[in-house]
Amino acid sequence: MPTTRPFAYNTGSTISGTEQIGNLSIAQNDRDFSQNYGGVRWWMGPDEDLGYVIATDNPANDQPTEPGINPPFGDVTFWRTDVFTDLAFIQLSQVISRENGTPQTFATTDDAKTWLNSNGYWTSYVLPLSTPTPTPTQTSTPTSTPTQTPTNTVTNTPTNTATNTPTNTATNTPTQTPTNTATNTPSSTETPTPTPTNTATNTPTQTPTNTITNTPTVTPTNTETGTPTPTPTITLTPTNTNTPTPSTTPSIVTSGLVIQLDAYESSSYPGTGTTVFDITGGYDHTLIGATYTVLNGIKCFDCTTGNNRVDYNLTGPLLPNSGYTYITWARLIPSNAGFRTVLYTKGPPKITPITIPNGTNTLGYWATGFVSSGYDVSSSAGVWVQFAVVGTNSSQKFYINGSQVGSTINEGAGGTRHWGWGNNDIVVQPWGHVANMYFYNRQLNLTEITQQYNYLAPRFAEITPTPTNTSTPTVTPTTTSTPTVTPTNTLTPTPTPTPTEPFFILIQSGDILTAQDGSGIEYQH
Repeated sequence: MPTTRPFAYNTGSTISGTEQIGNLSIAQNDRDFSQNYGGVRWWMGPDEDLGYVIATDNPANDQPTEPGINPPFGDVTFWRTDVFTDLAFIQLSQVISRENGTPQTFATTDDAKTWLNSNGYWTSYVLPLSTPTPTPTQTSTPTSTPTQTPTNTVTNTPTNTATNTPTNTATNTPTQTPTNTATNTPSSTETPTPTPTNTATNTPTQTPTNTITNTPTVTPTNTETGTPTPTPTITLTPTNTNTPTPSTTPSIVTSGLVIQLDAYESSSYPGTGTTVFDITGGYDHTLIGATYTVLNGIKCFDCTTGNNRVDYNLTGPLLPNSGYTYITWARLIPSNAGFRTVLYTKGPPKITPITIPNGTNTLGYWATGFVSSGYDVSSSAGVWVQFAVVGTNSSQKFYINGSQVGSTINEGAGGTRHWGWGNNDIVVQPWGHVANMYFYNRQLNLTEITQQYNYLAPRFAEITPTPTNTSTPTVTPTTTSTPTVTPTNTLTPTPTPTPTEPFFILIQSGDILTAQDGSGIEYQH
């Protein structure tokens, strides 16, 4: 059963049984939230078993919901990581900080969570406990070392004194002292004192010997044995375990970057018009048939039909013979009825560096004929994926989500010029939805391609609706005289005593969930 909880936009006081962060109420126990408990509308959050969830209020009430859902807009927004890692949580938090207009770079998850809570964001991320761990410091352990303890040792003290030592020790005192010191004190005394000295005494017998002993006796010297007294030194070293702080913050690779188009950035596409601006400057593209859309919270261009595309009308930059790299996030249409192409260059010959022939799902390249990588992209259809190619004028490698796939081919697009994205020119070969495109005039290595993926991946959390099993059973009236108890996840058309007003799930741009009627969510990527 998914782990979910209701959320509400609440500008009033804290509602009983809820937690309040900023203007966001978070349910803390089971209640019937479908009746606007506390006087606010509640929205069911995403499944917390699939990633770390972050939520906040949307006071503009303009968060789009799924088509056909009423109301069409909501006032709560959710994000979720696609994996349970500290790095994914930090990256998503940084994306949210940028959307909030106050970009942050977090060194630890503690920093990220503190910033989120301080700015009105709730998160399911729980900081690990800083348990005071007795660190194995090289403390000299209190070992029972045979130190020269202050026992009445047999000191051969040449006491040249005729000491009339009135030893008042006719004491057969078996005192319970654990040192069986055989004090056979052969002092050079002229007094044969009748002292039964085989006493198990730790006490120096009361012999007031006024002896001037200049002897280097083996006295209880505080020998530096490295054994400090056994004081339990539990040093409270607050080691924040399990907090892998990233040494460097992921970022876009900029070395060699020639073109950067990105529907996510308003500096590249402001939301209207047909011009897609090159953020690096110089190569602004034009939407030809393609339209701007927000697909489940992800800003992108629709190139799913016809030969709708994003085109550069002038002479584009050269793909050097020595090396080039294309990176694009796209959502491939599943249908293989026709060719699917996402990039094309201007020759001669015209080349499509990433293409899939009709009737297949094989990733490859086309110049004068199809050259196969041998990789089946079926699993990458219908979800957001980072596609990349790195090539020269005689070879090309293919990458998906930061990993090389298929075989290196013995042809490349080096020597041609960049032309367009999302489809083919004139020929109908729609690829699907495209969100961004980066063109480099050099070959990026695997580390750099992975860096780009790690930086951009949090924006592309994809969801599919899954039914949520709510905990309140409802009594469904049937035609029989016996009312049957059925769980609420059965969509029965019969009237039930419990309200049927649905919960909704939301997402906003980047990694944002859109509303789904009474259902949980899961990411695909």
